[in-house]
Amino acid sequence: MNVMAVHSAQPKEKGSVSRRISAALENYVGYANTALMITHESLFRIETRLLERWHVVIDEVPTGCVSSGRFSAPVTWKSLEFYYDLLPTSVGNRYLVRCRDGIDQITASMISAEASEVSMFHKLASNRNRKIFVDIASWEDAKSLTAPVKWWSVWTPVEIHNAASIAIAGSGYFKSLICRASEKLGVDIVYETIKKCGGSFRSKQKWSIHYYTRHTGSTIYWQEPDGRKGLAKISQHLESIGFEGYWASNSDIENFFFGRLDGVHCLPKQACTNSLRHHESCAYIYSNKAQDSDAPIMEILDIDSEDVLASREHEDIIQFVMRGKARESTYDGHYNVYLYSLDQAEMLKDYLEDNCLAGEVNLIAEENAGLIDVIRPRKKAEISLVSRRISQEELTVERRKKDAVRKHAARERSRAAAIMEGNYKPPGRPRKSL
Repeated sequence: MNVMAVHSAQPKEKGSVSRRISAALENYVGYANTALMITHESLFRIETRLLERWHVVIDEVPTGCVSSGRFSAPVTWKSLEFYYDLLPTSVGNRYLVRCRDGIDQITASMISAEASEVSMFHKLASNRNRKIFVDIASWEDAKSLTAPVKWWSVWTPVEIHNAASIAIAGSGYFKSLICRASEKLGVDIVYETIKKCGGSFRSKQKWSIHYYTRHTGSTIYWQEPDGRKGLAKISQHLESIGFEGYWASNSDIENFFFGRLDGVHCLPKQACTNSLRHHESCAYIYSNKAQDSDAPIMEILDIDSEDVLASREHEDIIQFVMRGKARESTYDGHYNVYLYSLDQAEMLKDYLEDNCLAGEVNLIAEENAGLIDVIRPRKKAEISLVSRRISQEELTVERRKKDAVRKHAARERSRAAAIMEGNYKPPGRPRKSL
């Protein structure tokens, strides 16, 4: 098979990544036994007409399918008007952002020079193959400091409908924001389960999930003195036990762990990675909860902070911990995972048991670190996206209820597909034939 990979870390190759991908799609269309490997980010930028006669296989749920934010531009609103047109849509306060014709495209260096709250908007808006919306009819309205511009962008598989076929290899798809967005926006997608992989091969694995706190963590809390003290204690504990596995954290707290751990430092996002399969332990001190910038898309999709938590932080945890030795179907040893909080540990335990990915799962509170009984005060900024104050126990019950609803919907989809294919077998003992 002829396998080609196109990405940005190929300095000897001439031309931009987008141009090289476009050339490959045009030059090799119709060739048998030919595969082109690209990143999720590149997939979002492909001109869809080039995918005709190509079969698209997406490994894991793409990151960045659903994005949103807010910004004010009291000084630079004129530059927004220079680069982008605003086109009305059928929805009253929703306007499509489109790059103006005849204007040189904004460059990556120009985007990086912008303030962080505007740079992501420019990155998506400058992509002519992706739709992005705002809630203002004129860029002059971006001058307001009291009413920031709300923007959002959703990429779904329908954007590449010209492809011969589309397959997504990812068990977390139906919990993802891309799936929720597709359903909420009325995107017409017919799902077909190609193959459901069972977890029976890992039934002999024994997992120990270690956690340090009963309170939840967040990047906001970790900026405060009590939060930083807690991170220092976790780092000291991992050092004291001689941790040697692979580890990651949010980038702004990783200095608490450098120099103390002998293990392999990784990026927090580890989907699709196979280079860590020899490790029998991992540590993931991480948070990826709903932020203020998520408010526009949460409003559009009618979702809450728990939905964002499940699709981001929970999915990131699952992807990260499954990169090690436990990924081997023949592995029957002991696998150790170190997480920040009890709610993360319980989520992972439920996932492993529901998918039959381990023979035994134990939760272990690391009391020696001295954080188990620490009660964390919650800031207003962290509860602004939550409609009411609820306890950790209520959050767990609510999460499990939502998981039960989603699992029921998944079973119904599988049942309907089996009926259509003519191989549906009703539950219970088969009827005797005389």
